Amino acid sequence: MKLDKIKGLIKKIIGRKNWYRAGLVYDCLFSLARTFDNKTSDKGFPVPVEEIRAALVCLGIGKGDRLVMHSSAKNLFEAAREDTGLSQTNIVNYSRDIIEMLLDLIGPEGTLMMNTDSISNLKAFALDGEVFDYRKDYSRRGWISEMFRRRPDVCRSVHPFYNVTAWGKDAAEMMESHEKSTPFTMDENSPWFRMTCIGGKTVLLGATFEQNSLLHLPEYTHAAVFPRPIFYHLPFNFKYINRQGKEKVMPSMVQVNDYVEGMPTCFSLYLQSKYNLFKIKELHRTQITAYDCAEFYRAMVKEIEAGVCWYDSRFRPRGEA
Repeated sequence: MKLDKIKGLIKKIIGRKNWYRAGLVYDCLFSLARTFDNKTSDKGFPVPVEEIRAALVCLGIGKGDRLVMHSSAKNLFEAAREDTGLSQTNIVNYSRDIIEMLLDLIGPEGTLMMNTDSISNLKAFALDGEVFDYRKDYSRRGWISEMFRRRPDVCRSVHPFYNVTAWGKDAAEMMESHEKSTPFTMDENSPWFRMTCIGGKTVLLGATFEQNSLLHLPEYTHAAVFPRPIFYHLPFNFKYINRQGKEKVMPSMVQVNDYVEGMPTCFSLYLQSKYNLFKIKELHRTQITAYDCAEFYRAMVKEIEAGVCWYDSRFRPRGEA
């Protein structure tokens, strides 16, 4: 029996939520164990939070900014080649320190938003009748987003699909409107679209273009004219808990999976060559990328109008069929 089948069987026995909780515990214990491992230099050391802040400032991030943040604490935690004095920290506290730095950087007039979606297999989740509970379901977008979700001063969307959590001036309003995003979860009511309209910026903090969720925005706002069909014919019904603690049902369109790893990066490099959208700052063995949400969105819409999208075969990495 293949490993993925064994994993599937265990997941079915203990349940989706317990499976994910077990994964979080494993990641935490593994990261903590590395704290006491004398061989940590093989994988690298944590990048100082002060250096991350300085890099963000160089990229034009500052007070009052509205940020869509995609992050990889793991990459940042292992990116430095030499001991930076943080070898005795752990990835949980490191993630919290990064969050505090981000909030201080943008200040109370700013807004910080992160992916905190919990559902890995949307189709199975809907068909199995599982219920999304914004009050307790974990983020599957890494440690920084999970530590952010747990803060008492943030507001989380109740939307089960492409769920987000936000802090700051515009947070509450954007999270409330997301429940109206049906059947397209990234429609004009979504925080994704709202951030694009109010001058938001996206930051890939140790993350790659593969994690850049705004790549999907035009698929939902321009579904009728998108160059290729990517949704199932009818929406799936997702159960969720609303603000009043009641179970509700939300119909949402689900994409037919046509994703090939590397395609978002290839398409992003194509956009960069045409529109020069991204500012990139190398940081030890990782990098930080920042861009204007509206400029990115307009470039993608322009490509859609020309019949081009990131699912096209030319954006498949070499060697992929």
